[in-house]
Amino acid sequence: MREQENVILLGASGTGKARLAEAVGMATIYAGARAEYRPRSG
Repeated sequence: MREQENVILLGASGTGKARLAEAVGMATIYAGARAEYRPRSG
């Protein structure tokens, strides 16, 4: 991974956004990079 990008997942409640964010984050970590998950509050 050469570049750092932010990801915003949009969609209705219950469509798997958090699960997708978790999977992308874990793949990033396995690739040797750092990942951070910040749920939106509000």
